[in-house]
Amino acid sequence: PKRANVAGHRLDLRTGDVVILDGVRVTSPERTFLDLAATLGLDDLVAAGDSLVSEHGPEFPSPRTALTSIEALNAMLLQHQGARNIRRAREALGLVRVGADSPPETHMRLAVVRGGLPEPELNHVVWGPAGAPELWPDAAYPDYGVALQYDGVHHGEPGQHLRDISRARITDRL
Repeated sequence: PKRANVAGHRLDLRTGDVVILDGVRVTSPERTFLDLAATLGLDDLVAAGDSLVSEHGPEFPSPRTALTSIEALNAMLLQHQGARNIRRAREALGLVRVGADSPPETHMRLAVVRGGLPEPELNHVVWGPAGAPELWPDAAYPDYGVALQYDGVHHGEPGQHLRDISRARITDRL
C-alpha cells in the first residue's frame, strides 16, 4: 500500500512463516524475530528474542510458557539464509537467553556481560529455609551470593516500593 504515513512491504513467506492466532493469520514468532532485524537495533532485537523464549516454571509467582525456543529461532534463520538483515538476526540470536522478563532486564544483562562479567543466571530461584521459593532476582551469581534487580519506573509506586523493601530484607536474610 502507498499512503501517507504507511510503509508497505512485500514478503516472501514460506511454510511455517504464518500461523493462525485467534482466527487471524499472523507471522510466527520466529518469522517476526527475523522481520524485526530490519527495524530494531541489536540490543532491542536481543530483548525481543529474550521475550519470545522467556519461560518460568511453577516455582515462580507467575509461571510463563515460551512462545518459541532458541532452536526454533535458529531454524528460521537457517531457512532464510539470504534474508535482509540476516547478519543482525544471527548476531542477536547469539545473545538471546531464556529468563529475562523485560527489555530493561535484557539491557542490564548485556551491559554486565559487556563490562567483563560472566553471564548471570536469569531469574534464579532462591529457596528459603523452609524449602519454598522466596526470591526470584532478575539476574544472579549464586556462587557469590550476588543478586541483581532492575527497578523500573513502577518501582516508585507506594505498593511496589513496600514490596521492594520486603524483597531487600529477604535478600539480606538469605
